[in-house]
Amino acid sequence: MLKYIDELTKEALKGKRVLLRLDLNVPYDENGITDTYRLERAIVTVDFLREMEAKTIIIAHLENNSGGNDSLLSVWNYLNGYFKLDFCPTYFSPEAIEKVLKIEDKGVLLFFFLRVNAGGKEYDEEFANKLSYFAYMLSVFVIGNMLP
Repeated sequence: MLKYIDELTKEALKGKRVLLRLDLNVPYDENGITDTYRLERAIVTVDFLREMEAKTIIIAHLENNSGGNDSLLSVWNYLNGYFKLDFCPTYFSPEAIEKVLKIEDKGVLLFFFLRVNAGGKEYDEEFANKLSYFAYMLSVFVIGNMLP
């Protein structure tokens, strides 16, 4: 069993859909992102997956000071300065499924994290069934954004 993402080979990742759960909950204010450390670490991980020609699907969230979810558009704008990044605000819509199925090698797609869906906070059998179908379309699941 692999312990580190950088132990994965190009042969293992090329053309595979990789679900990457990143902690992109960066501090921000009315002027935008105030600390990019987590984003910089995420870029290293995504760049590695792109070099391996994986199809990277990122799930993340951004919480505001009141604990509610905010748009990831500021993060999307920042990361787009480093690599082309598609964005989809929904999971189980026909648009979302189409984007997952059509992602190209070295492509990167950013989704809102599941916590924005009530079924992702509490047990919901219908939500769990949809999520399992979504996960079935993927090849690899990676947690973290801390490659050295």
